[in-house]
Amino acid sequence: MRFDIDGNIVETTEDHPFWNDTDKQWQRVDRFDTGDTVLADDGRKIVVRGILNKLDSPRPAYNFTVPAYNLTVAGIHTYYVITGNTSALVHNSDTCLTAGDNFKDHFLRKKALLGSVTGKKYSKLAENGPEFLQDLSDMVNRGDLVFEGYGTLKAGQPAAMIYRGQGLTLVTTRSGEFWTLLKIGEGMDAAIRMLPNTLG
Repeated sequence: MRFDIDGNIVETTEDHPFWNDTDKQWQRVDRFDTGDTVLADDGRKIVVRGILNKLDSPRPAYNFTVPAYNLTVAGIHTYYVITGNTSALVHNSDTCLTAGDNFKDHFLRKKALLGSVTGKKYSKLAENGPEFLQDLSDMVNRGDLVFEGYGTLKAGQPAAMIYRGQGLTLVTTRSGEFWTLLKIGEGMDAAIRMLPNTLG
């Protein structure tokens, strides 16, 4: 896809997540609307002038196949792409959650919660732990769980990445380790304090 940001073209796959500052969420490029804004590295809001495919036809005329690659930067979740004099905040193409120190405990307590959304039964840590993490990663990558920003669960704890959707709140460390899974609006989720000005 050709993503026209204020007259500068970024060529990207349709599913690569950019920060849509108009909608205040990470969105796939093909879900942007003309007139939406992206966030530049200096904080400016840059207008999206259009989303075009390789044939320079207005979307969604996807009637061809070309090789395309998403860029994933190890160790960080967001970065800026630069085209001309313009930059735009983007998210790594794939989120791949890893198991943190508390994963066993949280897997045992949260497997039924995730199962209520996916329809799967996650019974044993050794057999289903990797699938549990992969299913959450897939939900983030598909946009079912949307990054809302950074927040804290309790005073004194480090900032965590907060994703919400499908009735769930996913909490991860900045490095992508699974922290916990909560039901939106209940228990600890209601106590999450979102931090201001901490997009990705």
